[in-house]
Amino acid sequence: TLVTTTTEADSLVVRLTGGDVREKGMPRWLGEVFATIIGNTAPKGLEFARYSIDYHYLRNWLYVLSDESARGGERTVPSYAKAVMAKYDVAFRDGLYEKLRAAEGKPEVSTPLRNYIAQAKERQRA
Repeated sequence: TLVTTTTEADSLVVRLTGGDVREKGMPRWLGEVFATIIGNTAPKGLEFARYSIDYHYLRNWLYVLSDESARGGERTVPSYAKAVMAKYDVAFRDGLYEKLRAAEGKPEVSTPLRNYIAQAKERQRA
């Protein structure tokens, strides 16, 4: 979905999952072309609001999981946010799981985040 694709491409998520974040963006002219295409095809109004809320919940959830200093961080996530995240459970975690496998051994990938993805894979197999 658009939400999971956007979240997986987010530079914060890429960094959390051990990927390399590019410091330099695309050329300005190409950015303008993409902006026009996205502006004409992306969700608008309430659909954009839903997309944006879901995207930010997913990204921030990953940050909570990755911050090992925030013990009990999962308890601070409200139930309505967890309900939003449950909609994206399998596909989202599958994509992140593949990124984590590619980043195996990189120190910037936290243990709680690895555990979260591994548990999701186990539940999926069951």
